[in-house]
Amino acid sequence: ANLDNALEIVRDIFALLYSKKEVDVLRFRDDIAKQISCKASIKANKHLNNLEIDTLIKNLNQCENPWTCPHGRPTIIKFSVNDLERMFERIQK
Repeated sequence: ANLDNALEIVRDIFALLYSKKEVDVLRFRDDIAKQISCKASIKANKHLNNLEIDTLIKNLNQCENPWTCPHGRPTIIKFSVNDLERMFERIQK
């Protein structure tokens, strides 16, 4: 699976280079980093064991900006007990 990911990333890099007439090196590096992070990300319905969860949280804590992915989507969302009770319709009136 990692080889498949690597081949897909290389194809995407070449497609990105091919589609551009001029390449801004800093922007290109940023685009590549975003693509690699997305390809390597945990997808929906992927079940993680405790070690994978602990490693993910440890790595996230080492990030310069752990609050969002490279595209700006949140990586951490805080819910209060009240929020959860409301979502699951457990608030007594």
